Amino acid sequence: MSTLLKYPHTPLKEFSGPQDFSGTNNLGIYATESTQRYDFGTRFLGWDGSVFKYSKTGAAITNTQLAVHVTATEAVAGIETIAAAASIGDTTLTINEAGITENQLVGGYVVIFPAGGSAMVRSIVSNTASTSAGVVILTLDWPLDTVLTTSDNYEVYASPFASVSQANTSGTLAFLGMPNVSAASSAFLWIKTWGPIFIAPQSGVGAAYVKTGYFRHDGSIDVRANIGDPVTDQIAGHCLVGSASGDGPLFMLTVGI
Repeated sequence: MSTLLKYPHTPLKEFSGPQDFSGTNNLGIYATESTQRYDFGTRFLGWDGSVFKYSKTGAAITNTQLAVHVTATEAVAGIETIAAAASIGDTTLTINEAGITENQLVGGYVVIFPAGGSAMVRSIVSNTASTSAGVVILTLDWPLDTVLTTSDNYEVYASPFASVSQANTSGTLAFLGMPNVSAASSAFLWIKTWGPIFIAPQSGVGAAYVKTGYFRHDGSIDVRANIGDPVTDQIAGHCLVGSASGDGPLFMLTVGI
């Protein structure tokens, strides 16, 4: 098992990539492909400070005016005990979890709950496939700072960007950003998580004293006064210029950097 991320993952800038591998007009971050080129969550920084994250669709993306959301509704592994003791400085963690394929969890997170201390969170940079006995070895981005025993617990989460979708969330799923392009199911694409964007607005967005926008269950934006079914309390950002009743608005997305 490699102890390094499989695909390029260093934060990218305007002139360092990403490159367009689809063969159509050097579309860069506006390309969509069926072949993975980067690890999920790889960050691209635009010249104006805009941020994009590399993602994979869990279902077709059909509207670039509506936000995409994470599809996972729970952890890959809930509270369970670790399978082997670990020392301070170790960068691997052994767990028992059947059905895991090699590097399925790359870009995800493990939350470790030592019996006698505070929780630790580490990003997963590689993982072995489950053995016949269900053993999986996680390679972590940073060493452990606490001794662990088989009395300690953990939870494992897949990368939020490993499966994004665009649908009615019933108010229960978090929005990750805006898709750069429409894309088929199981396609790879970049989504914008920070910076100026257009998001389909509901009435009242950008009116006097109403600059902050909140995601609705469908990925459009609404005003705080309407929080509750179907408006979530997840802040999307704020209006830069215009309003739903006028121009745009040109919206400042502030989901993640």
